[in-house]
Amino acid sequence: MYTLNLLLANSDRRVANLIESLVRDVCGERAILHCTRTVRVDELTEEGCREAFDLILLSPEHLAPGPDRPTARISMREAVTAIRTIKNFRTVPIIATAVSGQNVLALSEAGADLVLGLPFSCEELKAGVRRFARFPEEMPVMRESPLAAGWKRTLQRLAGTMAFSRTWLQ
Repeated sequence: MYTLNLLLANSDRRVANLIESLVRDVCGERAILHCTRTVRVDELTEEGCREAFDLILLSPEHLAPGPDRPTARISMREAVTAIRTIKNFRTVPIIATAVSGQNVLALSEAGADLVLGLPFSCEELKAGVRRFARFPEEMPVMRESPLAAGWKRTLQRLAGTMAFSRTWLQ
């Protein structure tokens, strides 16, 4: 089965759990989700450049700064820099979620493939994941030809007859 490698960057655990469950819902029976989580912008940049992810979901306004800064949130410029850095190393699709209106254009220009604004829409996120996740094509169901079906029945009868004759002889 196909494995979808997701990098989820969000410092709010409840929102991250919701996003992961929505992605799992999209994967359904088609893929197994392997989710790596990060809460800091420096970890996002490092993981995004180093590992081969199939999709990156980030909430740029809900990321924590690096360990050297005591502030609670990062600036939008840091999020833009992180996206540009990742896009320089990888061709991974990036979806930015829960972005306020004044930051949508900056993230789009930085290289985010899809920017979802506020209010947060679960259906828009699921549609974006379906659009950018590279699920393998569904295998078509092969119909059995009538000739093959006839041979199959004949062989099953023959095998049943042979099994019956073995038990009768013993």
